[in-house]
Amino acid sequence: CAGVDNARGAAPNARQVREAVRRGVAFLQHEQLPSGEFPVFVRWEQRDRPRGGEPAWTYDGSVWGTSQVLYSLQFVPHELVADLTTKAAAFVLGEMEAPGVWRYYTKRHPLHFKFVPDMKNTNLAGLALLAHGASFPHDLQFLLRYRNTEGGFWTWMIRPEEIPSEEAVAHDEALRAHRQFYLQDTSNCLTDVFALAYFARHGQALPDLCAQLTQLAIRGPDADPTDPYYPISRHAYFPYGFAAAFPY
Repeated sequence: CAGVDNARGAAPNARQVREAVRRGVAFLQHEQLPSGEFPVFVRWEQRDRPRGGEPAWTYDGSVWGTSQVLYSLQFVPHELVADLTTKAAAFVLGEMEAPGVWRYYTKRHPLHFKFVPDMKNTNLAGLALLAHGASFPHDLQFLLRYRNTEGGFWTWMIRPEEIPSEEAVAHDEALRAHRQFYLQDTSNCLTDVFALAYFARHGQALPDLCAQLTQLAIRGPDADPTDPYYPISRHAYFPYGFAAAFPY
């Protein structure tokens, strides 16, 4: 929280909150790219440390980061962020593919076409756009193709019978790695709560999924199935996902 340093002390007063918001908006204005993207940087500890190097921050080129920022800006007075949100929404819309889906990486990233579109990016991008009044094509029936037998959703928009064979990816290291992601795909809290919220925003209830997630919330994050994408930080993502679905 930019400008608010007493999170563990007394609650900040109104002036401190306004100043924190001002500084946060100024930071976003400085960081936003001309394309409207809010750049994300990652550090690969498990990849770089075994090689003897110090992990470095590298540009990730994803739709996910911009969608998160755009979604969050709905809670900031519009007059403070109008230009930011207009540019970010245009960027997210430009990354959309038929029939209204998104991939993790941007179209300019070399890995863009290596990954299939996925539910988390599609739902969060859609929620972010809807929060700011944007309209765009969507096909809920298409998304329902990716519900699994547990009642949740697969992360990746690829059904088990569509996963390429080991032979088909033998000569492409990136595709081999992605095939493993597809094979490990399971239901997880973050994918499912974003799906629940996105469907609700379009007027379609998923009562069985809602009941399932409610029970998960009662039991706590340790009840969430092991997730290969958030093996360390899923406790942090658990309340984040539920908070995103809460308004709907």
